[in-house]
Amino acid sequence: MAAKKEQPPAFIEPREDLMRAARQAAVRIAERAPEADRQRRVPVENIQDLHEAGLLTVAIPRDLGGTEADLVTQVAIYEIIGGACASTAWVMGNHSVLCTRALGMMGEAAHPLLQDVVQNGALISHAAIPGGKTELAPGGFVASGRWPFVSGSNISTWMFLSTMVPGSPPAWNGAESPQAHNRWMLLPTSQPGLTIEETWLAMSVRGSMTNDVLLDQVFVAEDMAPVSNRPAPHEPWMPNGPAVLKVPTKARVWMAGMMLGIAQAALDETVEYGKARGMALGKRLRGHGGRVFVLLGAGELQEGQIYESLLTAANQGMQGVTVIVDCNGIQSDRGTEVISPLGNMRQRFEAFGWHVNEIDGHDHDALAAALGGEQSDGQPQDRPSPVHGESTQLRSR
Repeated sequence: MAAKKEQPPAFIEPREDLMRAARQAAVRIAERAPEADRQRRVPVENIQDLHEAGLLTVAIPRDLGGTEADLVTQVAIYEIIGGACASTAWVMGNHSVLCTRALGMMGEAAHPLLQDVVQNGALISHAAIPGGKTELAPGGFVASGRWPFVSGSNISTWMFLSTMVPGSPPAWNGAESPQAHNRWMLLPTSQPGLTIEETWLAMSVRGSMTNDVLLDQVFVAEDMAPVSNRPAPHEPWMPNGPAVLKVPTKARVWMAGMMLGIAQAALDETVEYGKARGMALGKRLRGHGGRVFVLLGAGELQEGQIYESLLTAANQGMQGVTVIVDCNGIQSDRGTEVISPLGNMRQRFEAFGWHVNEIDGHDHDALAAALGGEQSDGQPQDRPSPVHGESTQLRSR
């Protein structure tokens, strides 16, 4: 009897419609990322972009108007948005968790909240740590106090605030009644008596607005304060929901995707910043002063990417860049003229829009004058400048 060959599992591709929408939104979001860091606030335009792209509803079932994204698609989306703006991805991830959790805790009572998300792009924030002091009141509860770490607080439409309520939860049938139980109060951010205190001054995800929320004698109706019936870590929030949304409660998939995007963006920026024109442009964009020096051997000037950088630096007017070319006639183990003659290097640089100084590389005074910005012909330093140093390999002074 022949053994049945086991087939490898099929590879699941992310949904192209949502991927395309995420990439388009990410372009605009990335442009606003520096301002989000400076202002310590995600721009409302970012949330509007996410709404129009259908990304605020990835954890909402289709039958409620959501885009109902599968696990693979969600991870890919958060990677894209995380690479554009970490703060925006963080706020979006917390929001998506709350869309799922609202359905898990409230059932059909959560439908009006999710319709606000679907139709109007409402953003949900939350405080997972039980805070404040909540007392029983006719028809509900009265809450006061402080709730820390509410990401997205300043621009959210709705908030879930976790709190401990005296007594046992409804339909309790345990042997011993607990002194308190956990409820999640749902409030509009515009609620009278609700204020936001700017306490998030961290260096990381500066724009996430993970501030403290304060309540002062705020009444919350009982049906707007569902009991936190958190499933076991391996179980989903919606056991009867769509299959693609049955993600275990402990599987914070959006965090993994976001971190991948942040890491890739950091790597890309580091590589770009490490190039001469990248460092010079980065300094200019950040408003930093200083100059950038690049040391090249003659052999490196046989590579095409060097000339692409030279042309870009000149076209973008990067005056703070100085390239030092050591023209000693040797590269690796043979002479430059043997491997690939370079011709007249002054003419090459000048053709690319650079101002050129040629000096004796062993003349320290001439080298200091050239690197100090003095031009041998008296012209202003209005272009990037290479300094050609004629030297002899292994020579000492």
